[in-house]
Parts: sequence; structure tokens; C-alpha cells
Amino acid sequence: TYVTITPNDEIHDGSGGIAFTVVLNKGQTYSINGYDEFSDLSGTRVVSNKPIAITQNDDSILIGDAYDIAGDQIVPVTNIGSEYIAVRGSLGAFGDVLAVTSVQDGTTITFTSELSDEVITLNRGESYSYNFLGATAYAESDNPFYALHITGQLTSSLDGEAGGALLPSLKCSPSQQISFSRSSNDSLYLLIVVRDGGEAGFTLNGSSTIIEASDFSYVNGTNNEW
Repeated sequence: TYVTITPNDEIHDGSGGIAFTVVLNKGQTYSINGYDEFSDLSGTRVVSNKPIAITQNDDSILIGDAYDIAGDQIVPVTNIGSEYIAVRGSLGAFGDVLAVTSVQDGTTITFTSELSDEVITLNRGESYSYNFLGATAYAESDNPFYALHITGQLTSSLDGEAGGALLPSLKCSPSQQISFSRSSNDSLYLLIVVRDGGEAGFTLNGSSTIIEASDFSYVNGTNNEW
């Protein structure tokens, strides 16, 4: 499997912006990391002649005085969308971040939230982080783009526990059944987005009284569609 990587910034060997190719056999992995704490590899381009899996992460997401690792497996460019919704977690005054990356030049993205709206234009490989304190953030564009949501829980006035996930496009085929497990007694939150009219259709462990229609609110900027 021939994998060609074009880093968007300096990597561990000091190079940056120069394409190079590695050859992998089944089960083998290859990793690049930023040259230092200021290196930003978002927008790095990866092309392969056979299917591969790519995972991105940052091991030093700072929330207050606490550092956490956050990351996710990303999807190919052919699977991304142009419309996303992020539901705010429990980071308090720090707010959540919706990080977007463009795959085409001249991509104009509109962000809508209860407290602040923004419009930005990105070229291919460029990224932008939208910090929001409202209940939701809605992002849309005429062109496809990646959207990564950074959220978490504030454990004290200074410490936060962060996590991140690549958001699925609103236009993708949604799932009707989701499984998850708990490894501790720590707080656990479900951030749920549903099309208008489906609010009463949820059961959790067979119960329809845990997630109720009255728990939902309309997402700003979606004309009450979500």
C-alpha cells in the first residue's frame, strides 16, 4: 500500500510541505507528529492507492489547568458533508470548539449559534476553530468540509476533561441503534441531534421515559428543521 503524505506544517524530521511516500504491508502503521508544540498538522493531505484508516489526535488539549488527549478516526474526503451541528457539552465558561478544515479553495462557511455568528472563507487545507458558548453551533457551506467537535466536562473551576470527535454530516445515513458502555461511575452525557418530528422516538435500555420529547430544543439557523 503506497501512502503519500503532504504535511501542512513542520513534522518530527523538520520538513514541512514536502510530499513523501511510505510503503506499508497489511497491519503496519506509520505516524507523523508535529515538530514542536506550535506545529499544526490540520489540513495535511494523505493519498493512498489502497484503503487505509487514519486517526488524528492531540495529546495536549488544555482546558483550564488540565491537559487531555482528544482525537478520532477521520473519513475520506468523499464521505464528508457541508452541514453540521455540534451540541455544547459541559465545559462551562471555556465553551466548546468546532474546528473545520476545507478541502476546496474558496469555501465559505457560516457558523450560527445563540450568542455569536461568524462567516469565514478558507482555501484547501486551511482550518479554523469556532469557539461557542451557546447550546448548539450550526455550520454550513456550499462546499464539503471536515468538522471536529471539542467538548468535555468541567470538573472544577480550573480543571476540565476534554474529548473530541469527528462530526458526521447531517446528510449522511443516520443510525437508528447506538451502543455504548461505561467504564467508571464518572458523569456520562449523550449529545443528540434529531430531525424535527423525531423527538419522541427514543428509548434507552428499553425505556421511553429517559430521553423525552420535552428535552429537545430547536437548533438556531436550521429553520426549526433540527
